[in-house]
Amino acid sequence: MAWIKTKTNGSKSIEWEVGPGNRATLALGTKSKTIAGRMLTRVERLRELVGTGMPMDDETIKWLGSLSDTLHGRIVVLGLASPRAAAQIVTLSALMEAFFAAVSVKAASLVRMKQARANLESHFKPTRNVATITDADAEDWRTAFRAKYSQATTSRTVRYARQFFIWGIKRQLVKSNPFASVKAGTQSNASRSATIDRATIRKVIEAAPDHEWRLLIALGRFAGLRTPSESLLLRWSDIDWVNRTMNVRSPKTEHHEGKAERLVPIDAELLPYLRDSFDLATNRADAVITLYRVGANINPQFHRIIKRSGVAAWPRAWHNLRASRQNELSRLHPGHVVCAWMGNSRTIADEHYNVVTADDVAKATSWVQSGVQSGSSSGSSQTNPGRSASVQNVSQVPVNSTLTHSGDAACIYPNKRLMGRAGLEPATPAFSMRCSTN
Repeated sequence: MAWIKTKTNGSKSIEWEVGPGNRATLALGTKSKTIAGRMLTRVERLRELVGTGMPMDDETIKWLGSLSDTLHGRIVVLGLASPRAAAQIVTLSALMEAFFAAVSVKAASLVRMKQARANLESHFKPTRNVATITDADAEDWRTAFRAKYSQATTSRTVRYARQFFIWGIKRQLVKSNPFASVKAGTQSNASRSATIDRATIRKVIEAAPDHEWRLLIALGRFAGLRTPSESLLLRWSDIDWVNRTMNVRSPKTEHHEGKAERLVPIDAELLPYLRDSFDLATNRADAVITLYRVGANINPQFHRIIKRSGVAAWPRAWHNLRASRQNELSRLHPGHVVCAWMGNSRTIADEHYNVVTADDVAKATSWVQSGVQSGSSSGSSQTNPGRSASVQNVSQVPVNSTLTHSGDAACIYPNKRLMGRAGLEPATPAFSMRCSTN
């Protein structure tokens, strides 16, 4: 049986008999009584396993692995554990090489991942031992990165850094993830949001050089297709002219079960452009858009078309078209229906697509504006004879005013029976008002 011995200077050790007059001692240093007690339990377990020749259990192996090299070495000297293998030094470059040799992602994602790798290696140096990158180092890296790049780019790069190290942990190349607690933040950028109304996009479509470009732009705005990836994959066999729907294949979501393709309704304004291209198509068994192949960079030409149309350019040429369509649909249909047509989730839609527009504010205040005009045009501010003199018509509520409820002040619903202010129970905020503001 082992016991704890405390020296006059406060340092502790664990001791046990190994023979007549002989003791084994495991120096612990200045540990607390609680920690020393836990160490004693572990050492007793080690002595039991070694004495019976039983293999070590996972919990004991994990505990030994958590010890410092110094303390582990002392346990080895006492014959209770085997020496540790020499620690393998994994450089940041080696971790990255192993990751990119194994990863399988879309071409666009691979480009962004390589950009994240380049930034990490530029900051920490390729020869840096990943085991020496601390949480503080990771925080300093993020601060330096954020000073140069947008919040959205910073968020994406932090997430990739986490992914690199999580992959390394699973393959025992690294022991911990210094980026785990680094704040990523949102990837959305409100300053790059823009709503492209139908009148604007019609002008752009009119400036397009041919029927395929007119259709390509219309697919982005009136169908919300991801362009170019989804638009360039669209084939004439995907178009259901009778039911006015089209089957859209999505490379972005095909790795998710049941998300490889989706059914999208054909907007009334999109239909003429589809019919026009169909009539002019030389091979109706082929792709709808034949000008470009999948993977082509069509942005430069689109920017030239926008400039030629005379309208002001918007921040994200294609994404803002898709976002405008999602916003448009969200005001007409339930959220889950819209997301099914657009091929995204409500979380993604709210973070990257849905925005509050000027029209939303105008609609929310239209009843007040209408009331003010009605009240002013009547030329009279008389109250309803059938009501209390303090009760005013809704049309007389001024714009930007706030309805307040105090004492016996009346509200705009005078015939509604309401709970009074006084009673046996203490008044609550909701019931202490004469009228509900909900």
